[in-house]
Amino acid sequence: MAASASLLDDVHTQKVLEIWEALEANVGVKGVAISPLPHFSYMAARDFDLDVLQEVVGEVASKARPLMVRTAGVGIFTGEKPVVYLPIVRSPELAKLQLALWSAGALAAEKPLAEYHPAAWIPHVTLAQGDVTHDNVLDVLGILNKMVLDWEFEVDNLSIVRGRGAEPQKLLARYDLGGTARRF
Repeated sequence: MAASASLLDDVHTQKVLEIWEALEANVGVKGVAISPLPHFSYMAARDFDLDVLQEVVGEVASKARPLMVRTAGVGIFTGEKPVVYLPIVRSPELAKLQLALWSAGALAAEKPLAEYHPAAWIPHVTLAQGDVTHDNVLDVLGILNKMVLDWEFEVDNLSIVRGRGAEPQKLLARYDLGGTARRF
């Protein structure tokens, strides 16, 4: 799977890493390690034509400007394997950026994931997934409930991340908003 995403700034990356460490130490939840890059995604698909994806993400990034986002509360995607996340407030500017990435990314995507369609998209930073169960989700929430999670930070990049099966995600490219590209 591959995704267009924004990596968090250094301060909030460190905060997410500390949350992941606390959840592992106190609840034994460590499934988020499959996605070791604190980020939030705009679009994801089972597979992409990576050359086309890099071109379209780079173009969208060159036209975009950095923007401020804020988080609010804690959310849960329910189901067989719950996902606990930090919701990002969906501002008009953020929604416009996501729509541009969805529209451009559709050219490169093979079967884009429906939950990233602009009408369904919930911007979020994943805090716990994979090994969260109905038995331990309350313990996870108990740890998070003690933390200050109302953050505000600048989004200054668009990135492409990719993971295969049980492999941790890797950063393939990063584009500064209104600026330069770095390929990894």
